Amino acid sequence: KLGTAVVLDDQLVQSDPERMRFFGQLMRECGRDFQILVLTCQPDAYDFRPEDGVVVTELEKIIERSGEG
Repeated sequence: KLGTAVVLDDQLVQSDPERMRFFGQLMRECGRDFQILVLTCQPDAYDFRPEDGVVVTELEKIIERSGEG
């Protein structure tokens, strides 16, 4: 209902390349209808363009901005 999903990628980055491709395609398809935010410590594991509707950001940066880190 909010039109947004947050993905914590702890399990995704442990996936094999084939599974990562599957999840990447799934997120691109879902990103057509709502925005997906991926919080990760490994942003290089993802290859999304702005038009994919998927935003990948480092969790560490969010923690630093919050003043909690």
